[in-house]
Amino acid sequence: MTHKDLDEQYLRGRILGDFPEERLPLDCFAESASVGFDGKGIARINDHLAGKLWTEVDWPALLKLHIDAWQSISQLKSEAYRCVFPSLLLYIAGSNEDLLSEHFIEMHLNLGNVFKEEESRLLESLYDRQAECVALVLVGRIEKKGQWRLCQDALDSYWGLFMPASD
Repeated sequence: MTHKDLDEQYLRGRILGDFPEERLPLDCFAESASVGFDGKGIARINDHLAGKLWTEVDWPALLKLHIDAWQSISQLKSEAYRCVFPSLLLYIAGSNEDLLSEHFIEMHLNLGNVFKEEESRLLESLYDRQAECVALVLVGRIEKKGQWRLCQDALDSYWGLFMPASD
């Protein structure tokens, strides 16, 4: 692993190249999902996700809805989560330090906290290059001191197995 491997632009390029561009389903959430005081939060979030390519998801716009959008990733249907996973990885490859990045790292990348069987299967089914992207993003955040404890825990839970060899 070199310093270049942890460069934000390099990581973003790797994610864009290693994950196929897919369109999210039109209905992204389970019927029981609920976010927002008015009960319409999921519908507003779904409007931002439905039918979009994962590269088009605008997480900062979702967070500006002020309806705890960061929690909504836990309520996505399996197919929607699979499609949006690289978008979330791309989001945390940047320097975003917010509830969305914290929640995604702690509850979806730390395998000790992943309780949905279909989510575990998805993570374990990633190709080695895709899993290596996850590991590099986590190490990059550790290097920047961004949510380093959460990232180290996630790396220790599984992703450390995919660290590229040092030169």
